[in-house]
Parts: sequence; C-alpha cells; structure tokens
Amino acid sequence: MKRQYDNKDGRLRGRALQERRLRVWSKNPHCAGCGKLCAYPSGFELDHRIALANGGKDAEENCQVLCIGPLSCHEKKTAKDLGTKIAVKIGLDGFPIEG
Repeated sequence: MKRQYDNKDGRLRGRALQERRLRVWSKNPHCAGCGKLCAYPSGFELDHRIALANGGKDAEENCQVLCIGPLSCHEKKTAKDLGTKIAVKIGLDGFPIEG
C-alpha cells in the first residue's frame, strides 16, 4: 500500500524534496554556518534560513546547507530558532565534549 502524506502544512516532501536538496547542495556544498564541505546526500541538513516556525517560507530560496553532528551548525541554528539552549554533552572523562 502506498503511503499518503498529509500536506496540509504545505511542506515539500518525497522526491521533490530530494531534488531540492540536490539543487541547493549543487549550488554550494559548503555549510552556510562554518564553511565546511558537506558530503551528499547524508553529510548535511537542508535548513530554512528563516525557520518555518518563525514565518519563513518553504521555498528553495529560503534553503541552505548546514553541517550535522554533535554541536553542529544545524543543531545550533535550530536551538536558536526555537529559543532553546543546547545541552552540554559530557565525555567519559567528565569534561565537556566540544564540536
């Protein structure tokens, strides 16, 4: 059975979203936050410059590449967009883990 997606929020999904990811990454494969070269397809998140939660549009011109991982640019920007703080991660040695 083919899964149907609820598109009441107007967000791009499925194949169209993957095509957008490739187009945005092809224009500039570097993280918009730190400049790190991001691998395709799993080395980045496609991020909205102006978050949808803050009134941004789900349009290609509002999208950018951000690196992923612990304390990544995507994690930091999402926390800032939502007005939250990132929890400090502690290593086995008892010291904070840096990016």
